[in-house]
Amino acid sequence: MSGLSTDPFCKIHKRTKMVKRNGSRGSFWGCPKFPDCTHTLDIPKEHNIFKISSYPIINDLYLCTDLPSLYDCFINSEAFQYVIETINNKGNKDLVDGTNLVLNRGLESNIHQNGISGTIGWLKNKNKHFYAATWVYFLYRLNNNKVGPKWLDSSWSYWTSTYIEGLKEAEIQNTLFLNKVKLFEDILNIVIEEKEYQVNYGKIDIFGREKNNEVFCAFELKSGKHRNGYEQAVRYRNHFIRQAQKVKCYIIGSGYPEEYIDVLVPDGFTEKIGLLSYVIQDNEIVLIPWRDAEIYKSL
Repeated sequence: MSGLSTDPFCKIHKRTKMVKRNGSRGSFWGCPKFPDCTHTLDIPKEHNIFKISSYPIINDLYLCTDLPSLYDCFINSEAFQYVIETINNKGNKDLVDGTNLVLNRGLESNIHQNGISGTIGWLKNKNKHFYAATWVYFLYRLNNNKVGPKWLDSSWSYWTSTYIEGLKEAEIQNTLFLNKVKLFEDILNIVIEEKEYQVNYGKIDIFGREKNNEVFCAFELKSGKHRNGYEQAVRYRNHFIRQAQKVKCYIIGSGYPEEYIDVLVPDGFTEKIGLLSYVIQDNEIVLIPWRDAEIYKSL
């Protein structure tokens, strides 16, 4: 992680290097002799970044092109096998019902069954956020890339709940920029070049290009809902189009962007915005690719 070579020393125990800790207001430096020593220091924003998780299953599910491969990929995943192992050790009706619906490979017609929402809720309560997100994403892919508001009401709210409270946009920006993110290069075919790229309408949070170098890619980051980044995405589009350049616009936010997927009102641009979300567990982050952006080349 960036910044470890300059870890500060505790002012009380002068030969003791401080360690990074996480609190309700974000990350900070703390003395390793805690609780005997309570000396702390704030961490500058450029150091306050997460580790990009090596958890691969979301990208694998994104690349599946048919139902059999989607089921195979999910059933063999850590997220599904963790639930199976729990059932073997201690039965739970929701978990049994949820896994049976998957194993019977007919879940696309039963996506709103209680066993599924109960399983996701159980994973959430276990703080297994990557696994819970994997179950949600699997259902999203099964349901023709939609989840649906009926099921969201009971099972999805956790993704905007307290475990990401206090998250700053700069933390996401630094994490994605300073780390190699396989999703960008291997899945979306994008090479990230700069952060805070200046244009006439402000600063693009993260800027890159497709590997063929012909299409610009602008990412707007939000610690909250995706809709909060819509106006800025429109400004990015307008800037590049007026320069006679091709562009893809993305919004990265928290939670499921239902307003741009399930209740979309087509306006010629909204449906072309790329949508990604982040999930955080402990100090690691995983990106969820809901939808790739389409190239925009004229107003």
